Amino acid sequence: MPRNMQKPYFPSEKTDVVALIQQVPAELIAAAMTNRRFTAEIASTIGARMSNFILHEYPEAFPNLKSLQIDLSYWFWPGPPLCVLGKVSAGFRDMVYLELNMGSNFAFMSTDILDLPLLESLLIQAIHGLSNTPFEKWKLPSLCHLELRKLKDFQEMKRLLKGLANFGAKLESLSVGVILEDIEDFSCISSIWSDCPNLRHLGIPSILVLPMPPPPHHPLEMLLNTDSKTLAYLVSFGWCTIPYPETLLDFCLAASNLKAIQDVHSWRASVYGHFTHPQDSDNSPNGAVTFSMAVEYRGANLMVEAAHALSGGRIRFEDREGYLFEEARG
Repeated sequence: MPRNMQKPYFPSEKTDVVALIQQVPAELIAAAMTNRRFTAEIASTIGARMSNFILHEYPEAFPNLKSLQIDLSYWFWPGPPLCVLGKVSAGFRDMVYLELNMGSNFAFMSTDILDLPLLESLLIQAIHGLSNTPFEKWKLPSLCHLELRKLKDFQEMKRLLKGLANFGAKLESLSVGVILEDIEDFSCISSIWSDCPNLRHLGIPSILVLPMPPPPHHPLEMLLNTDSKTLAYLVSFGWCTIPYPETLLDFCLAASNLKAIQDVHSWRASVYGHFTHPQDSDNSPNGAVTFSMAVEYRGANLMVEAAHALSGGRIRFEDREGYLFEEARG
């Protein structure tokens, strides 16, 4: 798990935990039908049937619930359409941690609004994106950690930015996956710095933020690329014309509190074997070179240039495993 998305620790060692994947035991149903109240504060990895039981059928049976982890990643659903966010907001006002894994048959409704005054951590994984999600209507004044996987296009990202204007003030970590298929005007991303003034850890496709660094004294400490490719590869492929590594170095210079940038590559990959020593950086692969190999090599060359430029400085330029170039290839 990325260092910026560590799950919060719940304080009570005696906290009851509901951890049921699909089936709801008959005795649990019988107890709920007799108006019994359960002391459980955590419902962990519950499936569709248990979710329906807690959120739709008997929410009043779990008055102490503070942490909820729902897994709806498979197709079966036992009841009518369920406004998950609205049900959680209405029935569990003390919720502190919420994690939703939404399957291919599920999508949030435009009327499904999240309103939780104490929520600190929110993680949502949606196979088909969050196209109907009204982020701008969310009310999350205590939110500190947000992870969304994955937004299907930049239009969804724009809607999220509108939401951050309302609930981003206390965010310390934000991780967003976005599918980017077309070149667009990404300048609106710069609002993330003013709307999230306490943001220390940011996971986002690097192409969105590297050209627009934070203002002086912004607390950002960690930048994690959530794209499937490095920005250097996209530049080498011709998908974008951002100068690299100059853009990366300018970002590092502007971000006065930055400590590390973590990208999606691995310094141990064979393509980086050509750059084990700085004097070898002009070497080229031996034998016939395909277009794909040339793109990989040019991207690797740019990455190594950046690594050497940042070597020995205050900012770590890490691969996905957390290694520096010299640590992996030294």
